Amino acid sequence: MSSLTSAISYATANIVSTKEKGAAFTINLPVVVTVSLLKDNNKRKKFFGEPSFKLKNLVMKTLKFLKHDEYSLKIKVNNQIPEGLGKEEAFSLALVFATVGAIAKRHGSINELKIDKYLKEQFFIVDERVVNKIKLMELCLKRNKESKIKFEKLAASFYGGFVVTDNKKRKILRRGEMEEEIFLKINKIKSSKEKEKMKKVENELIQTAWNEALKGNLYTAMTLNSLILNEKVKEFYTSKTLSISLSSPYLIQLYRSESKRKRKFFTINQGVKILEKPTKIFKTREFLKLKGARAVNLF
Repeated sequence: MSSLTSAISYATANIVSTKEKGAAFTINLPVVVTVSLLKDNNKRKKFFGEPSFKLKNLVMKTLKFLKHDEYSLKIKVNNQIPEGLGKEEAFSLALVFATVGAIAKRHGSINELKIDKYLKEQFFIVDERVVNKIKLMELCLKRNKESKIKFEKLAASFYGGFVVTDNKKRKILRRGEMEEEIFLKINKIKSSKEKEKMKKVENELIQTAWNEALKGNLYTAMTLNSLILNEKVKEFYTSKTLSISLSSPYLIQLYRSESKRKRKFFTINQGVKILEKPTKIFKTREFLKLKGARAVNLF
């Protein structure tokens, strides 16, 4: 069986973003990472193609977590995400999941849990034990000292839809799906004054925006956060604008439209996943009988 495996993850944009608290949502700009396993006969870690040496630590930790660091990897990346829209977060997740998928194909299986008629979840078995997907996300946070990964963007890319987070405690306080048929216009905006202006902004205003996100008032939170960071945001509002996200250096307008022909960017509720058909589809009762299943949180 070929171990060639691809994983996809998506870009993210800000709802509210501070050092200690955040909220973000997912956009249909993907990164696809393809991994194939190579036996490491020389007992040295070799990586062919992407990623760069900076991501070597993440791959090593993933293989070690799975207890299969006897392998080297050949890696190929197709990344359509620009800097500023969760590129590093999505890339890290896709890399980890592609690596896990390759190991699962060699030493286990890639499966699907069918919860009901509409709800299903992908999961992996390695060495007869269900892999804890939350632990995979945590590996991305521990990548290296130079990493600038933001927890809210990582979580949004992991789950899809939107998340509201406590970044200090690394907790997801709220998550859910974005409205369907919400389209986006992505523009660049000068952000040279943002950092300077941020220092002058009272914490209470940012806290108010985050509180609105926690209540589920995403558009209000997004609008307030963007106006606090840059007054020029108001110049981009039109009668069709639902809200505006400021994800430096990008300004993203959210709107509804009856015409779908010209839509290019839109919100998406799909999280990171392996691009493989499941080996087996499990019902909840069957899943809970698997080793390690009761200890993991797939959702």
